[in-house]
Amino acid sequence: MDELAQAKADARIFNLELFIAKFLRYGVLLAGLLIFVGWMSQINFQNDVFANFTHYQPQPLIETLRGLIAQNAWGLLTAYIGLIVLIALPLSRVALVAFVFFAERDYILAACALLVLFGLGLSFFLGFEI
Repeated sequence: MDELAQAKADARIFNLELFIAKFLRYGVLLAGLLIFVGWMSQINFQNDVFANFTHYQPQPLIETLRGLIAQNAWGLLTAYIGLIVLIALPLSRVALVAFVFFAERDYILAACALLVLFGLGLSFFLGFEI
């Protein structure tokens, strides 16, 4: 009976890990598709494509998004959403791994995963000027 319980536990862990792998695969594909659609919608063959990139002016992300909404620049907003999805994937991966460790009752590794999640979140928030 002990071997049967171990086999069920192993199958459950395998299914959770397979779910995480598929989640990441489809997340990357979705992010890439959103970025591609956003960029392709911005192509204007009548003007110089690189004219907007001649001068760099730092601007907070919130102001950039507000300006794009005010201009109805849905293509660039779609690309930004794709980038946000791409950035959120590592955070969700570590959160899902922490969940798996909690499900396995491996609290030390779950705590380590939560510490890594906190570090990732902190690094992302410190890198943005909101």
